[in-house]
Amino acid sequence: MDDRTLNILIVSAEAVPYVKAGGLADVAGSLPGALRALGHDARLVLPHYGMIDDAAFDLQPRFTFALERPAETVTVEVHYTDREGVPTYFLRGHPWFGGDRKLYYGWDEDVPRFLFFAQAVAGMLERLGGAENGQCWTPDVVHANDWHAGLIPFLLRTAPPDSHLACISTLYTIHNIGYQGDAVGGWLSDLQIPPRDHPLLAQFGKADNLMAIGAAYAGAVNTVSPRYARELQQEDYGYSLDPLLRARAAVGEMSGVLNGIDTASWDPATDPALAANFNAETLERRVANKLALQADADLPQSRATPLIGMITRLVEQKGLDVAIPAMRWLLAEADVQFVVLGTGGAAVH
Repeated sequence: MDDRTLNILIVSAEAVPYVKAGGLADVAGSLPGALRALGHDARLVLPHYGMIDDAAFDLQPRFTFALERPAETVTVEVHYTDREGVPTYFLRGHPWFGGDRKLYYGWDEDVPRFLFFAQAVAGMLERLGGAENGQCWTPDVVHANDWHAGLIPFLLRTAPPDSHLACISTLYTIHNIGYQGDAVGGWLSDLQIPPRDHPLLAQFGKADNLMAIGAAYAGAVNTVSPRYARELQQEDYGYSLDPLLRARAAVGEMSGVLNGIDTASWDPATDPALAANFNAETLERRVANKLALQADADLPQSRATPLIGMITRLVEQKGLDVAIPAMRWLLAEADVQFVVLGTGGAAVH
């Protein structure tokens, strides 16, 4: 392997085009291809949710293995596809993933599901070489994302010395610090996960917090922009993880990388979802898209009326407590239209 190239496995709970709830899916879906364009062998692994259309994405069975857990042995099925040049693995194991028709269910159900997923990823890595038609593939870097994958840096760091897993570097990315996987000690104990005795976890009392575990044990931590990296180190924005993150930043082990945009997928000149394609020289065509959106939303069609769109999860963390009063004021005071797309809590609907 060229010294300038890396084998990279990106671990995510969601990724476009397979399954999506938020911005994590956009990053995980586009980053592997961008890394491959730079010459790296970047691959992706996801849970194999029941809502994923295997036929549409040409998912093929690759291999199975037995995952030994306290009081049970789970048969893990590994499926695979190569979509637009990105090798992607899907992990299924009853009852954690397979027949489910939803991405996220709720805390009590999701914690054990994603702890299984973390263990299954480690198990897949142990066996992946023998499953690749005799061509051993081991990542140089495992890139774990958000609380769902927070246990993975710990599992790799504490692998037996004779396991190749112990030599894999890890990067942990925080996309949304508001969801941390906290208070999971009971589940970890039931799974006989060894104590998380990293000094930073002990110092700040976070040994049962999956995001903190990932941030402590990973070789490096990053987040979705330089500004967000600075904000997370402040008490008002760090959701109690700020001391740990400040400690990582103090030794140069935390950074922010600004999220970009997939300019191929979101090119208005070619996007088939638009009523009228346009580019910088034909901006006047955009009005057709506005009129089409007004029609789809059963709003009065008007070229002159300002149309404001917002796509977000409907939770207070996204600022809905500020946005809704502002919307009401604008609707009362001006000729303006709003289109809001999202799901979330009933309190902000």
